Amino acid sequence: MALSLNSKSEISVESNTDTNYSPLLWIWDVFCHVIDNHGDLGVCWRLSQDLARLGHTVRLYIDHPEDLNWMAPQWAQPNGQAPTHRGVSVHAWPHETQSATLAHVVIEAFGCELPPRYLANLAKQASSTPSTPVAWINLDYMSAEAFYQNIHRMPSPQLWGPAQGLTKWFYQPGFTPDSGGLLRPHPAPSPELNAVTQVAHVAASSPSADSSAPLKCVLFCYEPPALKDLLLQLSQSSTPVLLQVAPGRATRHTLQCIQTLWRTRLQAQDKSPSEVQTPGQRAQFGNLSLEFLPYMDQFEFDQLLAQSSLNFVRGEDSLVQAIWAQRPFVWQIYPQDDGAHGPKLEAFLGTLQAPVSLQRFMRVWNGLSTQELPAMDPDMMKEWQLWSQEYAKRMQKVPHLTQELVLFTQQIMASPQNHS
Repeated sequence: MALSLNSKSEISVESNTDTNYSPLLWIWDVFCHVIDNHGDLGVCWRLSQDLARLGHTVRLYIDHPEDLNWMAPQWAQPNGQAPTHRGVSVHAWPHETQSATLAHVVIEAFGCELPPRYLANLAKQASSTPSTPVAWINLDYMSAEAFYQNIHRMPSPQLWGPAQGLTKWFYQPGFTPDSGGLLRPHPAPSPELNAVTQVAHVAASSPSADSSAPLKCVLFCYEPPALKDLLLQLSQSSTPVLLQVAPGRATRHTLQCIQTLWRTRLQAQDKSPSEVQTPGQRAQFGNLSLEFLPYMDQFEFDQLLAQSSLNFVRGEDSLVQAIWAQRPFVWQIYPQDDGAHGPKLEAFLGTLQAPVSLQRFMRVWNGLSTQELPAMDPDMMKEWQLWSQEYAKRMQKVPHLTQELVLFTQQIMASPQNHS
């Protein structure tokens, strides 16, 4: 099959004879609706890069491709007309008027709905050229709940609609050997990209052997109800603490909490934080120093987590990378109005075998407990650190998500229904 891209960013695939079809390397279409650009797009971008490193060609369709401007500035040209670069091209979400034709493998990330015309073309191709297999996979949200594991690798035959006659398969990432596994970190960039990825901030944040150096924490969160309590606790720490705050929602909520704390409890010892308004600035409250970070690409942020003493992370992508960092982490699950995030968090905690104090901390952090936020002392931090190293070793035993996904795709391609 030959891949071409015209000036209108319409994609066409010309079918060659089956003798030119490789059962090992394919063209993949990955579809991503951006809800939380750090999470869903972060997962899709990491997956796309993984697949490209394995030799596959990937077309990443995004409804907000401009979000890759900061997440992957050295890789992507997210303008809807990006050439294939290192195996990945980025494209705006295809419109119904576009005749976007098809790949060997279609990834519907997190249940986003594929364009009806694309599905109709997919079904037409499958019926007209049954000797050329197509795999359609829903890469679902990560969960430790038993229900999610039970539907892993299950088929969903499409009995009506534009995809009638096709089968969609479920793929469930998770934390057990029977799940779809976890994505791994990006490898170090190649030498020619070092100037872009190795920014001065990360180099300046390297751990210090100085015992008087502050405890370093990374804060990447939504709006946790216990954030004010954490800031107050850290400001009253017996040792200096540096809290590096991610841009976006984490920075906005932190600034709101600081303003409230200053008005109610801190004005006797600190100046007003009113001048701290934008990322790149710093604030000092008691023994707590706050550094408001700029946006970083994925490799930079992975490095930041690895250099921290404690990581507050959210969503999916940063949680997995916090695991590989082998540093203690506190996870904020994406809050849902119907409370579905509560059972999901409890299922996750059930897999951790974490210290009781850490599990209690996460419940309070996520608003699922009305107890006080546990006070972090040196003994607790040491216990958390030892646990995080052991947990990372256990997670190495779960499947490598990208590699397992490729193997699963091979099984789909080889199934009799794809060659009838």
